[in-house]
Amino acid sequence: MKTHLELVVSRGGRNLVFLVLFLATLAAAQQRPVALKGGKLLTITHGTINNGVLVMENGKITAVGNSNSTKVPAGAQVIDVTGMTVYPGLIDSETHLGLTEINAEPMTNDLVEMSDEIMPHMHVYDAFHAESELIPVTRMNGVTNAIVAPESRDTLPGQDSFVQLAGRSADEMLVVRDIAMPLNFTGDERRNQGTFEKRKFPSTRMGMAAQLRQAFLDAQDYAEKWADFERKTARQIKTRRPRNLSGQNVI
Repeated sequence: MKTHLELVVSRGGRNLVFLVLFLATLAAAQQRPVALKGGKLLTITHGTINNGVLVMENGKITAVGNSNSTKVPAGAQVIDVTGMTVYPGLIDSETHLGLTEINAEPMTNDLVEMSDEIMPHMHVYDAFHAESELIPVTRMNGVTNAIVAPESRDTLPGQDSFVQLAGRSADEMLVVRDIAMPLNFTGDERRNQGTFEKRKFPSTRMGMAAQLRQAFLDAQDYAEKWADFERKTARQIKTRRPRNLSGQNVI
């Protein structure tokens, strides 16, 4: 079961992400309710609750309110957070966490696929390194979830992944495997950099537009061939399965 408890508890500028503390219990099934009691709750949509209580059951937040009026389930593990502030975790909408470690060391970087600019069939999840030292540092500063994306050096660099920043493996941290496919048309693409690369197509914005248009046309052609394949298969007509890895991921 995936956990989505995006909470940060803070006192004196030092953050403790309870998603980490309860992961071993919540990842499979929460054995008993947990209540954070006595702290200041920043609810965002319902203002600030002083002397609040927050109840979690089965990996989800089930109650938030004042300690005097909010019922804590019988048998719950009550954690005193008096003097602390509880607030929703931040979500980083674009990051390279898990894809890079040391900029000067190529062996620790998996930010871009160098073989082509049109690589929609590349998946961040396949390269994501869950044990990156940068992840716990980010987590301790209040970021609980992130969209991990490739660098912008390819026009279609691959599929972004949405992860929670707690877990011992990529499988534990994954929330959505392929959440988005970025399209880069900013001039940062590697074909626009360096004298050697400029001798190759596409070396201009017009060339990049033509290359991108062709990728969409190829995907459209693949979709039509796949629809025809399904029609013939349903009628038990022998036919060849169409193959286009790039087109398959664009559509």
